[in-house]
Amino acid sequence: MIRRILAFLVASAAIAAGLIYAPSFSFNVGTEVALHEVTVKARDLTLVCPGPAYRSGGASGTSLGEPVQTGSAEVQGAWSSESGATLSGSGFGGSEVNYGPGPINFSISKPQSIRVTEPSATNNQGSSLLNVIQLDSVATDRMKGLLGSTCQRPQSEFWIVGGDTTTGRESILILENPSSIDATVELELVASNGVLSIPGLTGISVPSRKTVAIPLNGLSAKNATFSVHVKARGGAIAGWIQQKTVRGTVAAGADLISPTANAAKTLVIPGFFVRGAKDAAKLQSGDGDYADLTNIVRVTNPGMAQSTLVIQVIGATSKTFGTVIQAKVPANTTVDLELPGLADGDYSIFIDSSKPVLAAAKLNRTSTSSKQFTDFAWLVATEPAAGNRTLVAPKVGISKLSIANAGAEAATFTLASGNSTQQHTIKPGATHTFLIEPGSTVRFAGEAPVAASVVVDVDFAVAVLPMIEQRNLGGQVGVLVR
Repeated sequence: MIRRILAFLVASAAIAAGLIYAPSFSFNVGTEVALHEVTVKARDLTLVCPGPAYRSGGASGTSLGEPVQTGSAEVQGAWSSESGATLSGSGFGGSEVNYGPGPINFSISKPQSIRVTEPSATNNQGSSLLNVIQLDSVATDRMKGLLGSTCQRPQSEFWIVGGDTTTGRESILILENPSSIDATVELELVASNGVLSIPGLTGISVPSRKTVAIPLNGLSAKNATFSVHVKARGGAIAGWIQQKTVRGTVAAGADLISPTANAAKTLVIPGFFVRGAKDAAKLQSGDGDYADLTNIVRVTNPGMAQSTLVIQVIGATSKTFGTVIQAKVPANTTVDLELPGLADGDYSIFIDSSKPVLAAAKLNRTSTSSKQFTDFAWLVATEPAAGNRTLVAPKVGISKLSIANAGAEAATFTLASGNSTQQHTIKPGATHTFLIEPGSTVRFAGEAPVAASVVVDVDFAVAVLPMIEQRNLGGQVGVLVR
């Protein structure tokens, strides 16, 4: 028995030693796959223009039904045919038209997509390749104002900061799908009391080459402060909020609110031009329905922690005194911050935040000199950019270019229009204003990034067109094939 036990122990020890000191083996099946670099051509740059204003309520203004577009809007633009690029466009539901070299200038009665095709695949996109704007002057019993927009590159996600659904105010969310693929959209409304829980914000279908107009008053009535987060699956889409004001029976302003720049700790809103401040104060003191003539900055904090803000309103000259305000914005909320006491003048808004935020500003234009008239414009935060840029001035009204430098160094740049070229320098934290000829194309060139917008005034009505560098991505992509 003892011998058996000893034999068992010896065998067990031998097996254990074999497991510990046994040689290791590895097997390779085939050879290791290498990472390949592939040059990907950027998608052709396509911009979408929203088309004329939407009217709701039918002929009487009181009937039910979806809002419909009526009238026409003016489209202007500039593009480059270098490297063999070609330009084409089509209205939604219409056939495609090829355009020759030269300025873009025509009227549209429905949404329009405009595309530059680059066979050479230079991937050199931006406003120097294609820049298109739209202007729509509306004067009816139920809507009066100047609706302006920079035509958009379709995206899968964006934020629109702005809107009002209180009494006499109407907000219509416009979603346009220029692609050949249907889109499914999810919305999120972030208000002063947080993210709103509203049925019907998911699974919204935006078919290919179609537009969906959603009255936000029906989703969140009597809401003065909110932002809309748009996320699309399938086809990329463009979007705006059409905002209008009616005081009693008097149409009192309208605008298109474009998507704002991505959330960031530093934001710039150029082109905050105050006019008619004394007239606005008189109207506010006499009628509570004019309380919204106070200029505001709207800020949305999409994060999970509170943000602390410092907002500086800087004048373009030494005689234009701005203001500074401080505020805290709780997580997942939207707030309106009033900018009281600003005299008439040209300003830009600089925002510094402890957390990434989104922002836009509402500018009022008021006149009681000959005939009482009010209008407004929503200005979006604009991402600073350098290099060669192109902007187009509307052929009507008075246009001024507002440039703001949020950098730490002075920005030197040139502005060229026609046969005229001028060099300018803007100090850090400053803003300048330049008068530009109606209908002109202005070329910007500079190494330091600056933010810019064109402010348009047509018979006391106002619109602001942000200068945006819209690009689709291309270049070298690593591909691993297994």
